[in-house]
Amino acid sequence: MGTTRAIVNKAMKDAEFRTRLMKDPKAAIEKEFGVQFPDGVKVQVHQNTADVVNVVLPAPLEVSTDRSLSQQELEQVAGGLMAKPPIKGGDTFGSYTACCS
Repeated sequence: MGTTRAIVNKAMKDAEFRTRLMKDPKAAIEKEFGVQFPDGVKVQVHQNTADVVNVVLPAPLEVSTDRSLSQQELEQVAGGLMAKPPIKGGDTFGSYTACCS
């Protein structure tokens, strides 16, 4: 969430916002940044102190081996090479231009 950095920056510079953020984070973020959280989503803000360090982990990945891939999913992950026309003199690839044919 790119907004997370903006929230932290604002809280570091604006004591009143930081107070509101600690008291009611969801309302403070919605008001200041126009973020609309879905119903049922809770927002928690934790503040590090001299003797408490908070570590935030992302949600666990939901990986399952008990399902089949659709044809479209299989095509997206299929390996192999796609046939491409040969590079000719004057063709560009990346920031380079082919010099010879």
